Amino acid sequence: MLKALEGKLRRVWFRCSINLLLKHTGRALTAAGIVAVLTVLTERLLALSIINSLTAWSFGGVVTALTLLLWLFRQPSRMQVSLLLDERLRLHERFSTTLALADSKDPFANAACSEARETARRVSL
Repeated sequence: MLKALEGKLRRVWFRCSINLLLKHTGRALTAAGIVAVLTVLTERLLALSIINSLTAWSFGGVVTALTLLLWLFRQPSRMQVSLLLDERLRLHERFSTTLALADSKDPFANAACSEARETARRVSL
């Protein structure tokens, strides 16, 4: 079927997924650092005992769970990945058109898909 195209899309999806995880992890760690600094300041200023091992582990678990949930719910679709690939490699919407017209019986659509498959075999990521 579209093995070359599917393989390239899978590799690009994996890279996008890893980049998305790193982005969400960075944002979560930044927010966690700000909250930790505010907690320490509050503890020092008000002479409260907020920080203990249970609080720290709970906070770390919440930050990890939030990061993973954001990552899972914001995974790119195949069409988004193909549009990104078309844009970055300047392929003039070959990958996205092939995905959109893959099940069509139209002769023009079949010709466009076969031309895109040839391009997918030749392109280097």
